[in-house]
Order: sequence, then structure tokens, then C-alpha cells
Amino acid sequence: MKDLARNLRRPSGRADLPSLEERLGLLLLVRLGLVLAVLLATGLASKQTGLTFLQAAVPSGVFMAVTVAAELIGRVGRRAALAAHRTMLPLDAIYLVIMTVPAGGPRSQLMVLFYLHLVAVTLLGSARSALRIALWDSFLFTLVPILGLASRVGQLLGVADVQSPLAADTALAIMGFWAIAFCTAGFSMVSERELRRNRNELEALAVMTAALEAASDADTARRLLLAHTVGALGFKRGVLIVPGGSSLVAAQAAPGEPAAISEAPDVRFPPSADSTVQRAQGEHGVLALSHLDRQGDPFTSALLPDARNVVVTAVGAGPEAPVLIVEHGGRLVGERLARRTMLMVGQFASHGMLTLAGIQALADQERLAAVDGLTALANRRQFDATLTREVAVARRRNEPLTLVLIDIDHFKAVNDTAGHLAGDEVLRNLARALRGVCREMDLVARYGGEEFALVLPSCDAEAALSVLARADRAIRAEPALQGITISSGVATLVEHAEDDAGLIAAADRALYASKRAGRDRATVAAPVISTRGRSSR
Repeated sequence: MKDLARNLRRPSGRADLPSLEERLGLLLLVRLGLVLAVLLATGLASKQTGLTFLQAAVPSGVFMAVTVAAELIGRVGRRAALAAHRTMLPLDAIYLVIMTVPAGGPRSQLMVLFYLHLVAVTLLGSARSALRIALWDSFLFTLVPILGLASRVGQLLGVADVQSPLAADTALAIMGFWAIAFCTAGFSMVSERELRRNRNELEALAVMTAALEAASDADTARRLLLAHTVGALGFKRGVLIVPGGSSLVAAQAAPGEPAAISEAPDVRFPPSADSTVQRAQGEHGVLALSHLDRQGDPFTSALLPDARNVVVTAVGAGPEAPVLIVEHGGRLVGERLARRTMLMVGQFASHGMLTLAGIQALADQERLAAVDGLTALANRRQFDATLTREVAVARRRNEPLTLVLIDIDHFKAVNDTAGHLAGDEVLRNLARALRGVCREMDLVARYGGEEFALVLPSCDAEAALSVLARADRAIRAEPALQGITISSGVATLVEHAEDDAGLIAAADRALYASKRAGRDRATVAAPVISTRGRSSR
């Protein structure tokens, strides 16, 4: 039949059905099963079937020969296979009709084979194929008594006593064909729809996972998680509550597409005030609620007003975990969320949690790689990268950039007399004092050992000396730094150097000049003559 042929031709569009070769192979097994069932029934119950084994063997052998021929033709190519099996479908019914005629057609014990054949064609083909086969079976059962073919078939099979079917039996058989066809087709369509839905959800999960893998920051990952969860699973809207950050709101843009994302409007309730948020963060799993309680959930109720049938889950664990809330909608009473939908929300949230954890771990790793473990200042690696970048920016903008190198005076004596733990405490307190006198745009770094460095953008040497004066006052005011003094060297682009390496060298010479002059002082580097001139910057 044409419908079955079309379905067999498009296996890629129906990934929930077996492939072409598998389905054609299963149809061949069905035909073999029909023949074996006929032979077994006639051999064991010839009186009930109206046929002896030998009488059934000849037409069965012919039918199998035709089946084998069709199979061989089908191996020539795809089109030949489809044509051969399209021809075999009506021949199946003709074979079964011939085998049931001696026992009265619809009254034969072999009628069950018609039903099995209908079910097989429906499951391996389509609902339309089943209806066409039911129509063909009905036509054959009507044609046999009208044309008086029962006696002729009996003569052909060598059966002397052929029973005549009653009109009522024929009508009941035809009704059975259509009932089986409609029921099997209906159940098949429901099953196929569920399989397709599961496949689509898994594909959507794979798409979101791929998108999350490409996310470079936590905010992007959160947006992707919310957009794909709402869009792919068919929710009306949703919200991702981020404790301590900006919450996100989503509205479905189009079925199956990622939802549109926007920042949550300002609301007067902190997320911690919501019992649902606290419950989701404290429990492992997915919660299903018929609605949000305005009294117990003022924050989420403001973000999702009049929400019905919502699913809530935490994306992580602990009180700082984001909470995903999506609304299914529908009736407030009598509407139940499918367990599969809740499980998929949990799957989406789990993938989002893993991505966010990975991004956080990478951020922590990068932060640790750029931070000195003792003082929590930028380390030498971060200092070098920042200085190179700031020199390029300063030259492009024609602005000053000052580097200050700082060394603790007589720090070895501190370690020798008070111990290295006390020396570490001095380093930590000095680092805190230096951070306190610098701007947010400035870089404070541990240059090495007891040496520190300040990178001061848009700052000339005079301004840098003012920073050092404030630092000196902060050091003298800190009880833990009593008796500690610092020596400093100051160098500015381009008065004292033309590049980052020159700045370091100039500041280092100025630092040693401070030490030779008696320490506890700051020295500005000697100016150099630029080969390109100031105007060249």
C-alpha cells in the first residue's frame, strides 16, 4: 500500500520507528509466522480449520515462494523493495482468505491471523495503511459469498465439504477488522506521539547542553537554562531567582523555541522571604505546586502573578543556589503535571547546575592563578599582564601611567627576630594598607618576597607621591605595623621610560636610590630623553 511505502521511504523523519531494513525484515517474519500458524493449526486441528495439513501445504508453499521472490527482488534496490512489499500486503490477505474459506470464512478458527496481520501492518506502517488493509479484508469477505467463490476455492484446495458463511458472521468479521484497525491505529498514534515527544525533549536537552558548554560566564549560562527550559518543555513563563544577584524572567516566544529573557522587575521582597524558595534550596528534587501563595511567597508571586501549576527546583544546593520556577498554566483544579515533565525539568536543572559549577570552578582557578596566596593581592603574573596592557592604553590615550615599586625596610630582621609567621603577618597587613589608599582602577601586586608594586593609570609622579604619603600614614597608624617602614621607587611613562620593561627598570633604580639614601623614603626616577618625543604617543 502507498501509505506504508511512504512511511518506509522516510525513516529519518520517524526516528522512533525501526529503520527501513528492520521493518521490511519484520514484515517478512510476520508472513513466515502466518504460514507456520496455518500449517500448525491444520496439522493439529484439521476439523476446526476445515483443511488438512497437506491441503494447506500447497497454497502455503506457493505463498512462501512468492514471498521469497519478493524478498529477492527487494534486494535489487530500495525502490524495488518498496514495490515488492507494497504488492505483498494485499496478497497476505488473499492467502488468509483462501485458508479460512473451507471452515466458513468468518467462522474459521484462523480468523485471529487477520487481526494479527492488521496489528503488524499498523505498527510497522501507519494508521492509514491499517485502514486500507481493513477495507481490503472487508472487500474480500464480501466478494467471496457474492460471487460464490467458496466452492471454487474448496475445489482448488481439494476440500469436498465447504461451509457457507452466514451474513451475520461476515458482518461481525468486518466489524472486527475495523475495530482492530481503529483501536490499533489509535494506540499506535498515542504511543508514537509520546515517543516523538520524548525524542524532542531529549533533543532539546542536547541542544541546551551544547549551548551551555559554549557559555563563557554564569549569567549567560543562567539565561540559556531558563530560556531553553521554558521554550523546549512548553511552559508559559518562568523565573530564575538568583540570591544576591539579578533574577531573570522568561516568557515563551514560540513553542519549541528558547523563550525571551528579561531582567526581573524590582520587587520589594527578598527571595529569602519566600517559603517555596527556601524549601527548594533545602530539598533535593523537583516540587510541583498548584499555585504560589502570595503570603508565603511574596517575591515569586510578584514575579509570576497568578501562576498556576508551577514546577520548582533548585539549580544546586545550599541557600545560595539559584531556584528555577516555571509555570505550566491550565486549570487550578483537576490539572496535573505529567511526571515526565517534572523529571525533564530536573534534568535541565541538573545540566545547568553542572555548567554553573564548572564556570565557577574555572573562575576560581583563574582567580587563584592571578592572586598571591599570602596577601590576596595580584601576583607577579597578573602584574606583568596588567602593566603591559596599561602601557598600551596609556600610549594610545596619551595619558600618564606611573609604576611604584615598594620594599619593606630591614624585613630580614623581622623574620630573624620575630619569626616567619610574624613576617607573614606584616606582609598581609601592609597589603591591606596599600589596598586601602589606592583607587579601584589601580593594581596592587606582590612583586616578590617583601616587594610590592602599584600600577597607577592616569596618574603622574606627583600624584603617586601623594599615594605613598597616604600609605605611610596608614602604616604608622596600624598597630601591627609599628616600626615598619618602606622604601619606594617611582617611574612614569614616558618621562622616565617608554615601555613596560623600561618602567620596571626605572622604578627599580629609583627604589635602590631610596635605599642608598637611608631608606624610609620615596624617590622619583631620573627623566630620560625620548627618541620619539611626547607628541608621538
